[in-house]
Amino acid sequence: MSTRTRTRAVTALAALLVAVPTLSACGGGDDGSEAAGVIESYFHAVGDKDSEAACKLQTTEDGSKPLKSDDTKFQECVKGMTMLMDQAKKEDLDTFKGIAVKEATVDGDKATVSPDQVEGLPEDAKGGDDKPVSLVKIDDAWYIDSSKSSVGG
Repeated sequence: MSTRTRTRAVTALAALLVAVPTLSACGGGDDGSEAAGVIESYFHAVGDKDSEAACKLQTTEDGSKPLKSDDTKFQECVKGMTMLMDQAKKEDLDTFKGIAVKEATVDGDKATVSPDQVEGLPEDAKGGDDKPVSLVKIDDAWYIDSSKSSVGG
């Protein structure tokens, strides 16, 4: 794989999380740690090339419910994530396994994680975009809000 193709694959994987619309939010606490954990789990799933685990952390396109393995959109997500993961080099995927998320900013059942709250995200993977990832709480669990982000396949 050429360096250019590899860089594009790494950038595409990271952009799945950092190229999203901005939401205003405030707060933190336990919910902030839990929401941050979802983003961290997502990055680690990408690093492990576990597209199913990454897709299970996301909502349907309207943000109303989590993606489920029997949904067509879940299968599309898995397929798209797998293609991106297969293009990335092992050392790039290993970088994702080492990412840590400090905290999420929470406002009720909405949360955001901005790039400055993420430790270990490669600079070239940020793509110059400082917009946060959006999450939504559904049935006491946090999910990446697919209605507000470009995460997934």
